[in-house]
Amino acid sequence: MSIWLIFWVLISVSLLGFLGWSLYVLQQQKRVWKAFAAKHKLRFKKKSIMESAEMDGSFGPYKLSFFTGEHYTADMRGLRKLTAVEVSLNGVMPIEGAVASGGMVRLVKELGFKAEIRPEHKEWDEAYIAAGSNRAVLETYLNGERVDALVKLMRIKHLWAVFIFRNERMLLRVDTPNPIASQEYLEKLTKLLIKAADALELKEGEFRTLKAETVRSVSQEAGLVLDDEALEVSRTFELEDEDGAAVSQVDGVEVDAPEEGDKPDEKSDVKDGREAKPVKSPGKKSKKK
Repeated sequence: MSIWLIFWVLISVSLLGFLGWSLYVLQQQKRVWKAFAAKHKLRFKKKSIMESAEMDGSFGPYKLSFFTGEHYTADMRGLRKLTAVEVSLNGVMPIEGAVASGGMVRLVKELGFKAEIRPEHKEWDEAYIAAGSNRAVLETYLNGERVDALVKLMRIKHLWAVFIFRNERMLLRVDTPNPIASQEYLEKLTKLLIKAADALELKEGEFRTLKAETVRSVSQEAGLVLDDEALEVSRTFELEDEDGAAVSQVDGVEVDAPEEGDKPDEKSDVKDGREAKPVKSPGKKSKKK
């Protein structure tokens, strides 16, 4: 038997084995999701034999969605499919922002938020990102309880997490390469997401508080701009020297100011300390009567 034939057989068996295992896991996932949807009264869509199932619906006070998400690879040449779970919150933030880990960090960076903070949390990783359109509001909103809830999600192995609020929506999402074919894992992950959503949801009256913080911080920024302009104008001002003479200072250089009544452009008629008498201009002599 040719070596190439043996090589081809081995490759074929490997590919068929991988395909068979993938189909088995995919069907297992569909069975688990179907049972989960029936238990929690969610809509379930089986889809084709080679595609992952989908389900969505109300889960407590939130809308819950399970589907296949697509992400570009690091070189932007291909697509990578991951299992995605989304929880839609009910509140609306007065600013835009996001907190993310893993492959979601690149997405948040592309949004171009002007402010980035580092929450004070012992398990906060430098690879995470928390950014928004207003630093003061973001720091006020991301208190210890909320950061702790997000960190618990972001530290799960093989899980990308993103919490984003913009366009009058607040969305919590996780993506994983695993098909989530375990009933126990699915229940545990869902409970963790709902618990995090409860912590991230705006409390009664909190929107007004954050809105006021937005106005206050914007006013402070506007005041800083005005102070800078005033400082620029004040670079030119007048002082008096010890003799009472006015001195003009322009950009740190002193220039003597003319004394009152002086006319620098006119010639003086004083000679040797004595004032010269005015000289009449010659004219026609008047005729005697």
